[in-house]
Amino acid sequence: MRSLKEFNPRKIGIGPMSSEAIEAVYKYSSINNKELMLIASKNQIDHSGGYVNNWNTKEYSNFLKKLKNKYPNTNVKVCRDHCGPGFNGNYLLKDVYKTIDSDIENNFDLIHVDFSKAKKNYKKILELSKNAIIYMKKITGKTYLDWYENMLLWRKFEDKLAAKYIQQKIRGFLHLYNGQEAVLAGCLHSTDPKKDRMISSYRSHVHAIGLGEDPKFVMAELFGKATGTSGGLGGSMHIFSKKYNFFGGHGIVGGQIPLGTGIAFGDKYFKRDSVTLCFLGDGAIRQGSFHESINLAALWKLPVIYIVENNGYAMGTSVARTTSQEDLWKLGEPYEMPSMPVDGMDPIKVAEAIDECVKHARAGKGPSLLDVKTYRYRGHSMSDAQQYRTKEEVEEYRKIDPITQIENVILSKKFGKKSDIEKIEKKVKSIITECEEFAESSPFPEKTIMYDVVYEQKDYPFINHKIN
Repeated sequence: MRSLKEFNPRKIGIGPMSSEAIEAVYKYSSINNKELMLIASKNQIDHSGGYVNNWNTKEYSNFLKKLKNKYPNTNVKVCRDHCGPGFNGNYLLKDVYKTIDSDIENNFDLIHVDFSKAKKNYKKILELSKNAIIYMKKITGKTYLDWYENMLLWRKFEDKLAAKYIQQKIRGFLHLYNGQEAVLAGCLHSTDPKKDRMISSYRSHVHAIGLGEDPKFVMAELFGKATGTSGGLGGSMHIFSKKYNFFGGHGIVGGQIPLGTGIAFGDKYFKRDSVTLCFLGDGAIRQGSFHESINLAALWKLPVIYIVENNGYAMGTSVARTTSQEDLWKLGEPYEMPSMPVDGMDPIKVAEAIDECVKHARAGKGPSLLDVKTYRYRGHSMSDAQQYRTKEEVEEYRKIDPITQIENVILSKKFGKKSDIEKIEKKVKSIITECEEFAESSPFPEKTIMYDVVYEQKDYPFINHKIN
């Protein structure tokens, strides 16, 4: 490929004339940190087959995904050129719709709709193409710095909870998120917190924080204080924030799966442009409610993404001991929904996968299933002796700690200096101290609240007394 340096382009588009040329684009973009665009015309690739390796749109898209994995630092956008009435030598809009629909389904970043020969219905064509115009938010140096700050906050927040649990300031069960931070970071990057929802299991403190809930109120909830997100009545396993579209932590294994499916049903019923992210563990995926839920989600094409935070263990039982199919993403295939494995230790990989699934859902295509391979550095809960795994195994996974990986990228790519890292660490430490002091000083809830939150009717006839 001819060098582009002499042009010093900010953006340049290349027609995908061969697989070799396409790979050259990805390689050049990766090496030179240039934003490039692949512009595919009708004759190059489309739903009926083009002259580049006789690809259809899906085959072309799959080839690009492989190149993205091969050249992970590339910045290439994918565009359909001159799609519109009149192509293929006629004015049949159904042909236009079919192509646009195929482009959206296969995650084109941009569709250039040509209305030059349109006689009518151009508004309908524009409506069909609008979902493809918005692509994933760009990952920049600032993104990495934000990821580092947020992920470090979540890690230190959980560490503080562990310390307070040992001091018996936190009672009951406590399930920590250490090691899985990249999953949430990637999900937040590719969703809209103002309209999209999350629902999770009992390992969910940081999900509420990530969506915008004040960590002080989350910590207070774990302390059982009145200032907590649920007035101190929910505790660790039942963090909830309606304001920030977080629909719980849920203590029942797999209990959140039909609830998340129901939320997505409500959004589709009321025609809201929202997507629900339903988090579950590799153990919960073996609940019957999982299969019942994804069957209905696929049947009704509900806007929900099932995210299996696959940390390898259901409590203390490994995936290998509980299933004949260790590739959990394959469980979605019989329901004909997009299903794929994802590297859950890399927020970029998670963000890219979520972006595809969100586009799929917003286009009315229905649910997706992601098998996100991650790892927890602490036990299932604070009472877990962890005798089912070796210290050597944990140390091997610590070598790919997502927070350390992000820090290394920041420093190696000069997105920030060591002093910037230290500044973030100081800020996080201050926030954690503030959370601890707030939770410690907050009052416990009044005993009468137990009645107020259960019995809506003030003169409920079956209560003979109130606690004074």
